[in-house]
Amino acid sequence: MPHQLRRIIAINIRNASDGNPSGRISELDPRGGVLAVGDNGVGKTTFLRLIPLFYGATPSQVLKGSGRTSMIKHTLPDPSSAVAYEYERESEGHLRTVVMYAKEGEDVPEFHIINGGFDESYFYDDSNLFVTRKEFLARTRLRNIHVTRLLHLN
Repeated sequence: MPHQLRRIIAINIRNASDGNPSGRISELDPRGGVLAVGDNGVGKTTFLRLIPLFYGATPSQVLKGSGRTSMIKHTLPDPSSAVAYEYERESEGHLRTVVMYAKEGEDVPEFHIINGGFDESYFYDDSNLFVTRKEFLARTRLRNIHVTRLLHLN
């Protein structure tokens, strides 16, 4: 089905149990419904709160009533922490991926759009370590992947 969010991918986001980057890539497919199960404090709610950001909600709207004042800095604690939203345009083969990082030192998201689907290799270097937000753009462009300049919320 065209024009739909296909998956949300959390890249090294905050580990709810200890507050450090998770050290992993996790994926959520929202098509047809989502069932999030797991121990208390593992990040189920945080992951689900990332969905409205793709549809244009601001972090402050998402946090309304939660008692929190910070979302982006909290969720993306490290320069290598990111969230990728893979979505379908006109057809199944016409994919784009929005990659969200936290603006350095601020509770503000910054975005790049990749012309194509999600690929884990964009987020790991040759030593299998996560790349930082600054290394990401250079890494994808070196591989001739079309990526937009840095985009901000208005």
